Amino acid sequence: MKKKAIIFLLFLIILYISSFIGVSFIGSHYTLDGEIDNYLFNVFIFLSRLFLFILIITIFFYYNIKARNFIFNRYIEKDASDKYPHSLLSTAIIGRVSLLFFIGLFVFYILEVSSRFLMPNISSFEIGYNISSVRKPFPYVMFKGRENAGVTRGDINLENMNENGYRGPAPTKIKPQGEVRIFVLGGSTVWNGYPTIPEVIEGNFRRSNHGNVKVFNYGVMASNSGMELARLVYEIVDYEPDIVIFYNGSNDVMHPLSADPRVGYPYNFMVWENNPLIQYDINKYPGFSLYLYNSNLLRVLMKSYFSNKLGKIDDLRESVGYNTKDWRSKTALNYLKNIEKTALISKAYNAQFIAFFQPMVYYKSTLKGKEINFVSKFESKHAIEMRKMILANIDTNKYNFKDFSNVFDKYNEELFIDLVHTNQRGIDIIGNEIYESIIKKFKIE
Repeated sequence: MKKKAIIFLLFLIILYISSFIGVSFIGSHYTLDGEIDNYLFNVFIFLSRLFLFILIITIFFYYNIKARNFIFNRYIEKDASDKYPHSLLSTAIIGRVSLLFFIGLFVFYILEVSSRFLMPNISSFEIGYNISSVRKPFPYVMFKGRENAGVTRGDINLENMNENGYRGPAPTKIKPQGEVRIFVLGGSTVWNGYPTIPEVIEGNFRRSNHGNVKVFNYGVMASNSGMELARLVYEIVDYEPDIVIFYNGSNDVMHPLSADPRVGYPYNFMVWENNPLIQYDINKYPGFSLYLYNSNLLRVLMKSYFSNKLGKIDDLRESVGYNTKDWRSKTALNYLKNIEKTALISKAYNAQFIAFFQPMVYYKSTLKGKEINFVSKFESKHAIEMRKMILANIDTNKYNFKDFSNVFDKYNEELFIDLVHTNQRGIDIIGNEIYESIIKKFKIE
């Protein structure tokens, strides 16, 4: 029996080691970047390793009597001098500490398993879509979609990104004669939907006998106006745009409050610049923190710790005057400067430009259903103050700007599914409203 246990123990050890070798082999040979980013697969691997480790330790002590007696000795007999032998006392203390350790490890394992399925530390957008397909690092624009990658919801492949890394058809390199090209830039609110806002706009043109109008979706999850300005310069102007549309504002307003607080910085830029691979001082390498970061449970319970240790967010907030009027003013003016620059560049390339300041749940006059649960007093105060500053400093002599922040006030229904994203009804409303603004503002032939 003991021989069989030893063979089984060796088998488990080999299996445990193989879990590291196998994942490394799959990542290096069957993925583009050497990393397996399927969430459920990584959950399975992590939990399997933890389970195998606990099982190996359990079997080792169960069948090794000498080791078990040494560590888990519960009974201590007094010697001839009516005193407890020092060696046995030490052994008993070690045994009890070890026992508590393994009980704690087992409890942590149960909680970890539960947390990964009951409260995964990913956004609602990431739960709905494969995040690796819709956001990857890219020069100048910070990140965009992965070229030709499949967009999945659960196990269902919904569509493939185009060859440029965006949703929907990609513009041809040579512009067909008579084609009117409209490019819509923004964050996940432009990217999201079936149909998307750009598709709703194009559908309206098609129904009005303007089949020559093509509307291209250049929305990227978590993009802000500075990234969209770069996207115009480095990508879109090469496709001879006729109209450039910004549908944005929420990421410029809200990201500095919860992510990188520096004015105009891309989403979570602090994480990129604190990449441990470029940390030359070994004493400052966050090895222990990165190890703890493997745990979903610890990510949920220790968000503040990881933000400060891996992103130094408290230091950044102190340096920029976080949550002050001056900080908000600089953030609002930066957004408007990006709008102005986009208008000038569009004009230089013979394109019309218009920006739409998008709605958020904080700006909706009448909240319905679950919308009430999305509003926090702290975030709401910030969003409202930011809107006031933006609208107070608009210069319509330099650019076309339309305030859409209260566009849902005339709809007495539940439209938001979180702070900024809407259901399909909301997406259709926005697409139709933008279409109406375009045909009133610009001459479409």
